[in-house]
Amino acid sequence: MELKLIADISFSDTLGLDVYLPDAQAHPGARPLIMWVHGGGFRPGPGDDKSQSYIVTLSIEFAKRGYVCVSPDYRVRDKSSNDRAGMIADAVQDVDAALSWIRERTDEYGIDRHNTFLAGGSAGGITATILGYTSARQLNGLINLWGNPAPELTESFTYPERPPYFSVHGTADKLIPYENGPALLKNLHEHGIEAELLTIPDGPHTPMRHREEIIEGIQRFIDRHSR
Repeated sequence: MELKLIADISFSDTLGLDVYLPDAQAHPGARPLIMWVHGGGFRPGPGDDKSQSYIVTLSIEFAKRGYVCVSPDYRVRDKSSNDRAGMIADAVQDVDAALSWIRERTDEYGIDRHNTFLAGGSAGGITATILGYTSARQLNGLINLWGNPAPELTESFTYPERPPYFSVHGTADKLIPYENGPALLKNLHEHGIEAELLTIPDGPHTPMRHREEIIEGIQRFIDRHSR
């Protein structure tokens, strides 16, 4: 089964994205879209862009399963920046722009405009979650990989479209506390939003040793919420 990678497509003056296309013969017609947002702490670093290893792994895996996968870059700032709110706002704005760009080209890339999932890991998970619950984006679901935002970052949530939520988090995560996951789920449930947390016992940040469990959890979530 062949898939096609179209790399470094410009969606703004300074930013690009990669598109992973499924095999057209094996998966004819319009295919669901998954946008994967990379992590990296909102800072530049080796591999902390759309080429991040687990983002590439998941994009390839789900393209093989028949999904059009898109991975955008977004603005980051160096480690000296103390404007965390500004860094996050930049990322949210850029991912929103990438979504607009790809949705204007659904025919070109064979995308089913009625089946869109927004996913991200770590900082990308924070970005995807904030975008999903503060904008009027019509999404079938949000997928957050070890990036459940801290409670103070959820205070701005307005839940305009209320997409369902699936997250993965390891209990031994030393970068983003596991406790953020249950706290956000409680918040979402109180707003009547379907939300699920896949807990990885003793899992660190980025617990990709549990790759198969994570992939199958994501697949079950997508299956439930595809139209």
